[in-house]
Amino acid sequence: MRSDVPVGVFLSGGIDSSVVAALMDDVADDPIGTYSIGFDKEAYDELEFAREVADAYGTDHHEYEVTPDSMDVLPEIIDQYEMPFGDPSALPTYYVSQVASEDITVALTGDAGDENFAGYDRYTWDRVVSLARQIPRPVRRLGAKTLRSMPRPVREQRHAHLARRTLEIANGDPVEQYSRFICHATGEQLERVWDGPVPDDELAQLRDAFARSDGPTRLDRVTHVDLQTYLPDDLLVKVDRASMAHSLEVRSPFLDHEVVEFAARIPSKYKWRRGEGKWILKRAFEDLLPEKVLTRSKQGFGVPINEWFRGELREFARDNLDSLGARPAFDPDGLRVTLDEHVRGAKTTAIGSGTS
Repeated sequence: MRSDVPVGVFLSGGIDSSVVAALMDDVADDPIGTYSIGFDKEAYDELEFAREVADAYGTDHHEYEVTPDSMDVLPEIIDQYEMPFGDPSALPTYYVSQVASEDITVALTGDAGDENFAGYDRYTWDRVVSLARQIPRPVRRLGAKTLRSMPRPVREQRHAHLARRTLEIANGDPVEQYSRFICHATGEQLERVWDGPVPDDELAQLRDAFARSDGPTRLDRVTHVDLQTYLPDDLLVKVDRASMAHSLEVRSPFLDHEVVEFAARIPSKYKWRRGEGKWILKRAFEDLLPEKVLTRSKQGFGVPINEWFRGELREFARDNLDSLGARPAFDPDGLRVTLDEHVRGAKTTAIGSGTS
């Protein structure tokens, strides 16, 4: 690997960043630097998987744990983004960039691996909903109504909840169906907190993206939509703003045009097989990756915002939403009710959405 400056890898312990680290190690003369973020909540912490890869390749490994106290840098992050940005993973991205910038000038990531090779869990759910759409509409509506009318302890059980959500989403049009998977808040939630007409730009953008996506299968179309929307408008903005705040340049090998074009030619049946995303990518690199990393479930760069806002950061959230409610664009009563429901656990809303 040729570079005039020190280069390292953002290593999450997932398939994509692990592949990048393995290939980089293969061409590097010296141990590469790897940089990982952990959390104080075990369900969100991926450090054990990152360590597996770091140990396998003898990298110069660095870790940083994000805790509720880490929210102190939020004003700095807001200054960097210069606009409302609703992805909570901007927080750990800011910190991993800060840690890496102490050693290196350029960092490689695994971004775009999910879009190129169908890695997101939502692709599986989209498939399930598409199958449910084949059920006659009157039967779908009756099923959703029946599930909603069940006693609360029954309807809140995981399988009953998923069945109801699946049927409800299947009753919408295919574009609205997909928007439910990638949008941080529903139209109903936005109407509650927004003082005035709710902007519908996101749904219009999705409709335009689907109109330009003519792949042979539904999976081909939704991955292409993500390459046009979610990747450039969320992930790349997040990483670019967070890294440049620390004068760190970030690049993703999965965004090389030859990789993107090659992945687009791979039939979707080799990307998603029997509920497993990135099937062909895992098979291609199974000899290079630790078994624990290869067989782990997809996790995503989730942040324990739900738990923090119901616990250590409850007052932090309340104070900031009260301040937000004083602005003309927001309904203060709607914000308070939404947060109260979230804190009680009655509803998990976009206020506490920790994953995308």
